[in-house]
Amino acid sequence: MKFTRKIKIIYFSYLQILICLFLIANLLIVPLYSRTEEKKEIPVEKEYKGKMEEMKLALDKGDFNEVIRIFQYEVGETKEFKNESADLRAGIYELLVKAYFLSHDLKNWDLYLRKWLRIKPNEKLENFFWRPIVNHAESTYRVNRRFLLGFKLALNGAMPEVGSRFTIFSPIDVTRPDLYRKNYQPFTIHVGQIGAVLEYPLTPSISIKICPTFTMLRYKYDCEYTWGDNDSADNTTATFSHIQKINTLEIPLLLKKCFWFSKKHQFGCYIQGGGFLRYKISAYKKIAVNITSSGYSDEARMENIKITGLIMKFQGGIQLGAGLEVVLSKKLQIQGELNYNRTLSRNMINEKNRYNYPEIEYGYYDLLDDVRLHNFSLSVNILMPLGPYKIFRR
Repeated sequence: MKFTRKIKIIYFSYLQILICLFLIANLLIVPLYSRTEEKKEIPVEKEYKGKMEEMKLALDKGDFNEVIRIFQYEVGETKEFKNESADLRAGIYELLVKAYFLSHDLKNWDLYLRKWLRIKPNEKLENFFWRPIVNHAESTYRVNRRFLLGFKLALNGAMPEVGSRFTIFSPIDVTRPDLYRKNYQPFTIHVGQIGAVLEYPLTPSISIKICPTFTMLRYKYDCEYTWGDNDSADNTTATFSHIQKINTLEIPLLLKKCFWFSKKHQFGCYIQGGGFLRYKISAYKKIAVNITSSGYSDEARMENIKITGLIMKFQGGIQLGAGLEVVLSKKLQIQGELNYNRTLSRNMINEKNRYNYPEIEYGYYDLLDDVRLHNFSLSVNILMPLGPYKIFRR
């Protein structure tokens, strides 16, 4: 027991010594390290501030050549200078812009003006530069974020283009081949879209857009079947109303061209076009039946019969559109646009599974025709500029 206790005492003493050594090192070495860092960093910063003061004095005396000389030979675009604070670099660039302007060197004062704009994109130019420089900057350059990110809300409607037709019944009356023909009703159902918008400007007027969108497609048709005897008034008529509800994810990739109505690019119209990929998420069928027989009428509804296998999983197509764009501020833009979508394939129905839904075939005497949808959507996009700033020529 005594031996074990002695070991514990020795262990505890060593632990105390280690803790004391750690505290001493923390008190002595860390301040020494920070002092060496201060010796490395502070003189460099003070040196640049001193050079900036020299440049200011030279500019006040009208010696713009001395301003340029100090920067070229005593400051320069060194790694240390680029790591300095944004305010210090912007201050030196401001002096260079004025010095080159006074020396009528358009190429260089324009160069350092762009560098200043990247550092101070939200500042009012008239607070820093003379009016001719401000006028040149406002008429020549547009400062904008690298990309725009936002969301879209839309209403859309579909117009079915019917290809090959399929039916359970064939009319007995050969003089009326369209007796059991389905009657399609375009744009009778208006549903919505919700999605994201990512826009990357290539120039002030041309940009690339990616718009992943959850889209609800709907189309409707009616058909009517009559059973009876020509010699009897006792006929039975069944009227069927079919609504196909297809939920998809669409990813358009578009090229946009804007035509601005003002020099400051605050209001304009645009056209856009490109392709899209459509992925089917789910598909359902809603059927309403009205049966009339000898003055008796009855109506039945069956909603959400799942027909996911009847619709193609992937489809590609083209998208064309036009719209209006308003820049409300540097942090908010609004777009209103009309788009037209059409798949490249003439048929969105999966032909392999056309006859694999007996509850629809024998319960409601229906087979889906070959259909391609022409989809029109009217949307509002709310966009916010994000990312680092970029200088565009107007």
